[in-house]
Amino acid sequence: MKEKFKNINPIKFTLDLYTCILLISLVINFFTANEREAAAWLADLYTKILPMCVGGFELNRWLGKPKKERPPKLIEGEIYVALWTITCILLVFIQVILPEHFPAKPEQLLGLTSWIWGVFLFSNGSKRFHQQKNPKKENSEE
Repeated sequence: MKEKFKNINPIKFTLDLYTCILLISLVINFFTANEREAAAWLADLYTKILPMCVGGFELNRWLGKPKKERPPKLIEGEIYVALWTITCILLVFIQVILPEHFPAKPEQLLGLTSWIWGVFLFSNGSKRFHQQKNPKKENSEE
């Protein structure tokens, strides 16, 4: 059991946990007509934490830390982006169909979704560019 947790990156684990808590709080906020201020605080902090973490991950890639030496990811970033986008689409759909029951628009979630897509596209572009510049090295590390 200790070996399993030894390989977990604490920064990535904390970011994953924070992402889940934020998404859940934004969904709760939607269903309670935006009455929860904590969701706004969490969202504001997230806009500062995510680029720092992603930037750190990209630095590890560009500074040549071999992939086999990096701690394994529990969940890939693409899954979070997909889950976030699907949640956003569902809440907008619910609001459009049932505006009398859910008058609050998920504006915070919409704003964060476009922002998260920007961070994701930057990271993905950086990864692709790195693979083009180091095709032999990157393939041998995986």
